[in-house]
Amino acid sequence: MVLRDITKQLAYSDTFTNGVQAIAPKLGFKPYIGGTTHAEIIETCKVLQASGQRIAIDYIGNAIIDAADVTAEKKNVRLLMQQLHAEGLSAVFTLQPEQFGLLLDVDECYNMLYELAEVARTYEHFITLQTAEYAHVQTIISMTQQLQESFDHISTVVQAHFYRAQEDVETFRDAALTLTKKVCNESEAVAFQDKMDIDLNMIELIEQRFQTGSYTVIATHDKNIIAFAKRRAAEYNLPQTSYEFQFHIGQDVALQESLVQEGYNVRTYFPAGAHWHTHFTTHVANRPQNMKYVSDKVFTKKTNTVLALLASVWLLRKLLKRKK
Repeated sequence: MVLRDITKQLAYSDTFTNGVQAIAPKLGFKPYIGGTTHAEIIETCKVLQASGQRIAIDYIGNAIIDAADVTAEKKNVRLLMQQLHAEGLSAVFTLQPEQFGLLLDVDECYNMLYELAEVARTYEHFITLQTAEYAHVQTIISMTQQLQESFDHISTVVQAHFYRAQEDVETFRDAALTLTKKVCNESEAVAFQDKMDIDLNMIELIEQRFQTGSYTVIATHDKNIIAFAKRRAAEYNLPQTSYEFQFHIGQDVALQESLVQEGYNVRTYFPAGAHWHTHFTTHVANRPQNMKYVSDKVFTKKTNTVLALLASVWLLRKLLKRKK
């Protein structure tokens, strides 16, 4: 809990944000983000599209503190949708309802998402509402259902580690849906704790989706689960156009390229925007084992030292303010 609280506070600290924005690209993070400016994001999308991959953008432009931040975030996403369309690019926007005021005002959050759904339809993009903490899952699923009454380019995410996952898949049996294993830690009361149980449930969810034939996004880097999905899709005689595999940018690139060459739909997901690092810090907060992957792939002794100094400065300033 202490790690979760500290890392989440770091995500919204101006000192930490400014430091990360300045040094992260120089310290090896660049392959794992899509860019901090719209120009950088558009260039990333062009590169991915040229390589035969589809695009999923998790845009985080502002730290959400009040309604003004939410409005600014909506304007940024709206502008990016317009700019991508002008470049002949289409993308899935993975929107986190928390970024659009879910924790401030649920009704106003829905209104914001409705407006963006209208914009996405105009500029030929797709929207996926991300689910994270269990406490908000039902609200987000209800929002998705409500939006789907007016739009056919809206979907959501079902996490295999929740006990309720199969029920949620059934709710969206006739609509596009993203399956992922896990976004954050939850208690045993609502979620599987063992990796094998989560993997088995993910397999069950894929089976459940393939039986309906509805479009399914399989968001995992697990080679065994990918192999299972390929085999079962072939046994169901599902066309490759009825599902896709989604990967985080910069990870398992060889596997992504191999799937593209085999004719499968592959989508690359990436965090982007000025506050892209909140994607990283909150995921580490919720699932500390993610740190090992980042440490192995990105962090060197130099990067660990610099980031530790940034965090120390932030904590020191917080302590000094308390003493005053």
